[in-house]
Amino acid sequence: MARGRRPQGHYKGKGSVLSTRITAELREAIEAAATAKGHSLSQEIEHRLRRSFDEDTALNERLGGRRNYAALRLIAALMGTFGDPQAWLDDRRLFDRLVRMTGTVLAELRPPGSTTPEDDIERAIRDVQSAERVAFTLLAVRTAPADLPIDASDLAAHIRADLGEVAERIGRQKDSMFAVGTSQDVQRASEKLNAEKDEASDT
Repeated sequence: MARGRRPQGHYKGKGSVLSTRITAELREAIEAAATAKGHSLSQEIEHRLRRSFDEDTALNERLGGRRNYAALRLIAALMGTFGDPQAWLDDRRLFDRLVRMTGTVLAELRPPGSTTPEDDIERAIRDVQSAERVAFTLLAVRTAPADLPIDASDLAAHIRADLGEVAERIGRQKDSMFAVGTSQDVQRASEKLNAEKDEASDT
């Protein structure tokens, strides 16, 4: 025998009942949001649950998951300690402070355990591979088209658009650590080091 009134509005095909306990504070917040949107309490709850899955998908696609998102939020919180969260992009002194602060935060998040020792060639290969990844990413942003795609398929273009004139600084710093040359140059350097490692292992 059916119980309750027939679902109305969005999500009319609901046929499953979920019973759960929540705090009074959360219920008040949901009821207020539902009233503001003209939703029933059930509609508002389902709407917010569906959005949470959409957000999980977006976080995984853009940031690699919630842990990455949390780490980036932690770094963003450091930016907020300067008053204007974007001031570090225009003040070299604040920028240098943020670099040191971020390094401290990342050091505290470092995984436990010891690092496997590497020989000089292995370390050189890792360094070049890291530089290669940085170079590809920065080159993609610096050379991204000004016309934004309708969707988020070209992440570099969206990053460049949001950075604005700041993106023009990439590769033009006086003391830049950015790899000089094209991405092909970096790729060739990586392949050369890998070849040297193979030769060393054969001797």
